[in-house]
Formats: sequence, structure tokens, C-alpha cells
Amino acid sequence: MDIKETGLIRLYMANLEHHFVLKRALALALVLLAVLNFLLIFLSGNAKLNLLLFAALIYLGIYFVFGEFITGFIAFKPPEVIAARVSRQRIGIRDENDAGDIIYYAFKKFRNGNIEECREALSKIFALKYVSIEMVRFAYLILADSYLEEEKSGRSLKILKNHIIKKDFSDSLSQFIYGRALLDQGIYDKALHALEQSWDHFLSRDFGIPNIFRSGLKNSELKTVYRGALEVFIPYYMAKAYLMVGNRKKAADFFRSSLILCTNKHLRPLLEKNFECC
Repeated sequence: MDIKETGLIRLYMANLEHHFVLKRALALALVLLAVLNFLLIFLSGNAKLNLLLFAALIYLGIYFVFGEFITGFIAFKPPEVIAARVSRQRIGIRDENDAGDIIYYAFKKFRNGNIEECREALSKIFALKYVSIEMVRFAYLILADSYLEEEKSGRSLKILKNHIIKKDFSDSLSQFIYGRALLDQGIYDKALHALEQSWDHFLSRDFGIPNIFRSGLKNSELKTVYRGALEVFIPYYMAKAYLMVGNRKKAADFFRSSLILCTNKHLRPLLEKNFECC
């Protein structure tokens, strides 16, 4: 399966989302089992505090020790399986006046590779009144990223310079997209500087993902997906930038980090293949 680098990022994000949803489902299932278990203990007439604590520890142990393994085994599949899973998703906008709902729909369309539908949704955001600056900014970042997906880095840079970079504010996501666009344009020194800034912001937990939902859980899911993707692909593109400026040692170090941080072992060979082509 021939997948370009931008497609790898999208696949990985889909993978992380599926993993997050599975862990949430597992947690809910274990909570329900724990409640039933506690009820049985009470009804049996042997309701002792030690027994209840032991049962609670068992369920916590299953979630924290085995939960990652169980959900990871189900979620982290080869790219063709992820792509097929994503293509089956039904996505719609529930409220045409809800900026958060439209942005999430646009993000999902972008992540699934439906670029035109993504941009149509983003145009609705830009036409809405009373949308927070953070949400509009995030929408422009998705728009800029969509042009990188089509290898139109010049168009992406124009959007970034007009709406993002010229502002006196930066974060991990904006500098990541900016750095990739510069790298594609062959402006290696500036690309490396932007990616280094992106990594510094990432380490400071300044990811650049706004709260777009009323639900804290859904905001957490979106941030987890982006954070996981940035954790792998910032070092990956830093490695490329360091290679282009002639620092092979740092390039090797950051590339190794990206492979280690990539939780899907099926995607690591594709990262290696794309890196060797540069």
C-alpha cells in the first residue's frame, strides 16, 4: 500500500482516535462489572471492606496493566485495515450553527482524506458570526494542512502567513504545519527553526488545540489524537530537517525517537521507507 507522509499522519490520527474510543469503552465495561460485583458482595451478606478494596484493585489492574495491551491489539492494525475502518464511518453535521460541530466534521473529513468536503465545511465556519478567535485559528490550520495533503505547500504557506504566523502567538500545531510547508519548499533553516519551536511548545504542553465542544470528554479525545500525532511526527520532520542541513547525528537521533514513540508497529516500516527516500 503506497501511502505518502501526509496520509501516514492522517492514518495514525485515525488509529489514535480508535484507541481512545476503545479505552473509554473498556473503562465503562469495567465500571459496570465492578458495580455488579460490589452488589453481589453486598447481597451475599459478606460485604467486607477488604473484599471490596480487593475487587476494586483487580478492576483497576485490568484497566491499567492490560487495558493498553487489549485496546492496542485491537486498534493498532496495518494501514489498509485502518483505511477501511475509516471509510465506513458515517459523519454528519448535527447543528449547522454550531462552530465546534462543523470544525469537528471538517477535521474528520480531512483526516479521512475527503479534502473538498473538509474545505466546504471550513467555509461555513468562516461565514459564521461570533466564533471564537481560537476556533477560527484552528479552522485555518486545518485548511493549511489540507493543502499540504495535496502537496500545495505554497498555498499552505500563504494561509499560514495571512492568518496564523503573522499573529504574535504560536503553538506546537501551528509551528508543525508551518515547518512542514517550509520543508516542502526547500527552506530548510527556517523549517528546522519552526519545527524546533513546535517541539518546545509540545514539551511545554502548548499543543494549540482549542476546546470546541461543550463536552470535556470530546475535547479530551481531540487533544489526545493531535497530541499523539505530534509526539511522533514532530521528531520525524525534525530528523528530515536536520538531515537537509547536514546534521546527520541529530537526524538519526530524532528519527529513532519518532519510531520509538510510534505505537503502531505496522506504520514504522512506512516511516522508515519515506525517510530513506528524502
